[in-house]
Amino acid sequence: MDDFKQVGRLVLTMREGESVLTSNGIAIHISEMREKTVRLLFIAPKNIRIIREEVIRRGGKIGNSTPAKNHR
Repeated sequence: MDDFKQVGRLVLTMREGESVLTSNGIAIHISEMREKTVRLLFIAPKNIRIIREEVIRRGGKIGNSTPAKNHR
């Protein structure tokens, strides 16, 4: 996360089934929790790109990412 300009931080404790909403139309939903992993569902406008930080560290770029498929 060092590559991104940080303007604020928020740390939350959440349970499976809960969501966070952002002011720019993104919803982040805790869809599944396991012992050491969490499955997140991102719901965002089509013009918003979402990419894992690990992909960027390996040389990926947000602008070149492929839009996500609709998963249900």
